Amino acid sequence: MTNKYYLWFTAMVSVIYLVLSFLYASNQIITDEQWYLYLNALDAAKNGNYSIVGQVLPGVGPTVGSVGNFLTSLPLLFSDSPWAPMTFIIILRFMSFLLFSIGLRQFFGNKTLCCFAVMYLLSPWFLYETTLTQTSYVIFGVSVVFLSLVNLRSCRSPEKQDHFFLNPKLTKFLASMCLILGLGYCLQLSYLSISLVIMVLFILLRRAIKVSIGGIITGLGIIGLTVWAFLSSILTSDEIGSMFSDAHSFTDYSPLYLLENVARGILGWLRLGSTGYSHQIVRYFDPSIITSQPLSDLLSYAFVGFIYLVGAGTLLINIYATFTTLKETKGSIFSWRSLENDRTFLSIISVFAFLALLISALVLPLRFQVINVSTFLVFALLPMLMLIERYRTIPLHYFATFLVLLISFTVLVNLVSATSSKRFEQRSTMEIQLLERFENDEAPEGTIRSTPETDEAMEADTNDVNDQTIPPKN
Repeated sequence: MTNKYYLWFTAMVSVIYLVLSFLYASNQIITDEQWYLYLNALDAAKNGNYSIVGQVLPGVGPTVGSVGNFLTSLPLLFSDSPWAPMTFIIILRFMSFLLFSIGLRQFFGNKTLCCFAVMYLLSPWFLYETTLTQTSYVIFGVSVVFLSLVNLRSCRSPEKQDHFFLNPKLTKFLASMCLILGLGYCLQLSYLSISLVIMVLFILLRRAIKVSIGGIITGLGIIGLTVWAFLSSILTSDEIGSMFSDAHSFTDYSPLYLLENVARGILGWLRLGSTGYSHQIVRYFDPSIITSQPLSDLLSYAFVGFIYLVGAGTLLINIYATFTTLKETKGSIFSWRSLENDRTFLSIISVFAFLALLISALVLPLRFQVINVSTFLVFALLPMLMLIERYRTIPLHYFATFLVLLISFTVLVNLVSATSSKRFEQRSTMEIQLLERFENDEAPEGTIRSTPETDEAMEADTNDVNDQTIPPKN
């Protein structure tokens, strides 16, 4: 497949993605999480009152830093409409695709990259997070981390240094700095990003990349500036510390719960690389919006059965691809030897991301629903992409047929998910729901900031919407 056809195909998929993204955004069910994020951002944009903490993770506390508040308030400087930050979110998420594609282009041909465009941009795992929430920003930081790792890997290969636009030393400095900035960005938005930090530490210990100490120090310095206000406040105010008073420790949970969480992490990882979509996406389908009883019940069962049947098939394929990856890299994962080729580098990134996710499942006090770890979609897709690359020599018309079927299937699931699922419905738009909240809320417009009371309300709502249920202590 020529570059011309690849670009045309990617442009078409991108247009479909944008249409579906705005559909998801418009139909999202507004909860306290979106409400407080929008109000805090509006307050920051109009009054300069930036919050020094973010979304609450039940059992841990709020995220540290102003990144989520700042990103949401930035577009509100130009317009008060909730569509301003929502459009910004959609753009950032699309930019993540571009950064991932730039990194993957060093390893895969155009056919595989076409598959990646569909499996990423049109994936319900990805589109389901198109909401006015902090976590919707995380995927952009993940893409920065991935591209930084790829560039740092290239710095170890003299034959690839000729392709750099900048001096190799400067490239290593910038990539090292961006790696730290990407990690810091993600950590200020979601505690699940601890998995990214663990993954990078594994890669560094494996000596698969070569970093610049100066770039690392510069990145840490910039991240330090973004959390300085929080560090200053926590030393002078008991109010900030009280937000973390209900945090749970590792010893608060039984071994059975920890094993269950690890099992959830393993299954979630395998489902991310397949079409075995979450029940939140497919089981809340309500055909009554297009037909009446008893046909609506029949249509509902048929749809769910069809989705799960296809999902089971792709899940088996992804299990095969994952075990093939593990088999190929078992001698290289914890070895000090140089990596044999670029394929091995991608394999160990996927394996280390998987191990890091399991470690996070042990230490973070929430049940690991697959929908909550969808920011690791690309790492979970790597085994499947490497399997597809093996069959890149098949005739183009067969490959095109496969892509058409894949696009049709994902668009069907997304249309249902965006209009009738746990987090989305077409009965009321995002703007109308927020307007109703403005009319009914007793707090002054644009003056609500993070407080223990609002964070407690956000925690309760997050617990309900995201199914992040905290188990009872022993």
